[in-house]
Amino acid sequence: MSADRAQDDPASELALLRLLVESNRDEYKELSELWRHLDTKAQGVIAIAGILLAAFVAFLTKNQTALPCGQRMLFITAVVLFTVSIALSVFSLKLRESVGPPHFGGLQTIVTDLLKLPEKRSS
Repeated sequence: MSADRAQDDPASELALLRLLVESNRDEYKELSELWRHLDTKAQGVIAIAGILLAAFVAFLTKNQTALPCGQRMLFITAVVLFTVSIALSVFSLKLRESVGPPHFGGLQTIVTDLLKLPEKRSS
């Protein structure tokens, strides 16, 4: 009976450690979902910018008539910006090492401090 009470007691060490594990699991799940969304958006940007870049380059190279200087500069600027957006999207897909969720340390510190407190002995 006393073992069950110790597990259910919110101030027990086991309950605090379970809370810490559950919190870390939830934050890791959220971080993983965030990275997945970022990868999906980067892949979409690469696909769309690649199609538009190919269209602009084809238009510039196949155009028989000379374009006015302002229009040519606008097309060249668009090609450069599409190229930069593709490069940055590919860079965002690069695998990176992650230590843990960004808010991981707060609860860890609280639990560690609570576990360091001396236990009250009631008779």
